[in-house]
Amino acid sequence: MWQPSYNKGTLLATPFVEWITNPSIALSLLTEPDVPTYNAGNVLDLCFASASLVLAGATTALAIDLDCTSDHLPLVTTIPSSSRFTSPTPYLRLATLQLEPFLSSLGSKLSSLPLLDPLHPPTT
Repeated sequence: MWQPSYNKGTLLATPFVEWITNPSIALSLLTEPDVPTYNAGNVLDLCFASASLVLAGATTALAIDLDCTSDHLPLVTTIPSSSRFTSPTPYLRLATLQLEPFLSSLGSKLSSLPLLDPLHPPTT
C-alpha cells in the first residue's frame, strides 16, 4: 500500500495493515507512497494523520538536509496551527465585580432559557 513497487509482501504486516485501513480508525498516509525512507531502498518510516489534520493542511516530507548519519532518512511533519488567537475568558473576580451590570447580564441570559417542570423532567 505504501510501497507498491515491493511485490514480495509479508504476513507479519497483515495485522498492522488491517488495523490502519480500518475505516473506524480513519487515518491517512502523509508520507509519499513508494519514496524510500531507508538507505537500502525500502519504505520503512511512515507518517499517518487524522482527517482533520489532513484537511487543515498537515504534510510530511523527507528532510535529507537533516540527515544525521542514520540508515533512515529523517521525516519532517508540518501541522499548521490556527492563525486566529482568541484570548482566554477571564475568571470572575468578586473583588472587582460590578454587581448591577453582572445581575442584568445574568438575568438576560437566564430569561432565554426554557423553564423546567419538576413534575415532568425532560427526556434524553
